[in-house]
Amino acid sequence: MKKNTKLIIILSIQLILVVSLYFADRDSSKLDFDNKLFTVADTSSISKMELLHGEKLVTLESINNQWFINGKEEADQALVAYIKSVMNRVAVTRPISSKQQEIVYSQLKTDGVLVRVFQGEELKKEFYAGGNEARTKSYFATEGKSYLVNVPGYQDYLSGIFKLKAHQWKERLLFSSSWRSVGKIEIDKKSADGFKILFTGKDLTVEGVVPLDTNIMMNYIAQYQNFKINEFIEPGQFERYDSLVQTQPIAKIILEDLDASKNLKISILPRLPNEGFHLMVDENKRMMMVDRKRISNLIPPRKVFVKREAPNFNRITN
Repeated sequence: MKKNTKLIIILSIQLILVVSLYFADRDSSKLDFDNKLFTVADTSSISKMELLHGEKLVTLESINNQWFINGKEEADQALVAYIKSVMNRVAVTRPISSKQQEIVYSQLKTDGVLVRVFQGEELKKEFYAGGNEARTKSYFATEGKSYLVNVPGYQDYLSGIFKLKAHQWKERLLFSSSWRSVGKIEIDKKSADGFKILFTGKDLTVEGVVPLDTNIMMNYIAQYQNFKINEFIEPGQFERYDSLVQTQPIAKIILEDLDASKNLKISILPRLPNEGFHLMVDENKRMMMVDRKRISNLIPPRKVFVKREAPNFNRITN
């Protein structure tokens, strides 16, 4: 009995020590880090972000309330809004364990992105962004310490946004014309099945199509109001597309708008085998990818605009 009593006392003491250490560790962990360490409360005051990955620097800067990439090309405003949202909501989940701290920090300095956030001319945040090899966890590091971070409700790889290349930040809006501003849309097809939509001074019409289905024509024109490409690619990025650019296009789109700045001439290249996208090239040699379904909708056969007579179900046939 005495032996059992001693064992019970020893186990009780050990249990108390374990519980005490657990809660002490929880309390101390609360003091070890600020979960808002990387958060920018007022993202409207961000004037510039620098993203340095290796030797590649991408600068996003607000100039006259418009965001630009490296001071040259207009940035995709939706992506800018997204990265600002990340900076506003990012929270530290916990510090990296002491055993992994040195390894993770070294990895972030080598393979991660050095992020600098400015408010006016003042540098407000500077940290490394990266993650594990499987891209399932995001790590931020500053002042020699690494942390596991997340955005509540966000399931994808958080640090991926910081690794986008300069051309991936480009504004993807290609066409922004409406039926009120269109002067001409010409589809010149290799198959000789092209067409022209013209503004006659009073109405829009498809040249030579009688009778014209006006609803179909207007639905077609509506595509040009807010048409965004899927993505840009750069010369040298994919050898197969560099070769494809040298071939004959299957169609050309010539758009003339009342606002001459919206005028465009686009060449559509053949779709490569087993690929779901077409390569498009404009007059400035920009290479753009667009999914096959939307390309098909942009260059339909001319006959789709012909109005078809509704069947007469009252007619009696012998």
